[in-house]
Amino acid sequence: MGALLFGQPGIDTNQTKVVDGSGLSRHNAISPNTMIQILRFCYLANFFPSFKMTFPIAGIDGTLKERFSSSPLVGKVYAKTGSLSQIRSLSGYIDINEKTEIAFSIFATGILQSPLIIEDIIEKAVTEIFNWKKNHNP
Repeated sequence: MGALLFGQPGIDTNQTKVVDGSGLSRHNAISPNTMIQILRFCYLANFFPSFKMTFPIAGIDGTLKERFSSSPLVGKVYAKTGSLSQIRSLSGYIDINEKTEIAFSIFATGILQSPLIIEDIIEKAVTEIFNWKKNHNP
């Protein structure tokens, strides 16, 4: 996938560094902005439906099974989680309605609080994005 993305118009990889494909190296580096550019590229690609189905679904399965469980976002957030010591991230798509999906990417680094507190803050941020877009959707 990396070879497919590097060099694509609209994806700025100048400050991106991929040491391994697993994402488990502290030497990997990508900005949330670049992540959104990648998510947008994938959204516009013909492989998007099958790509999206690889993402855990909020409140339903995978790493998001226990997340967003008491929110209106159950079944509406398709996202990948990321975690290392003092780092949490969530990137993916929010289904706003039948016609609108948006990409999002949130990274929290250098955290000293409990990871559960940070994950809760990230969930609240995603919920705010959903609520704002739902109320401002043309």
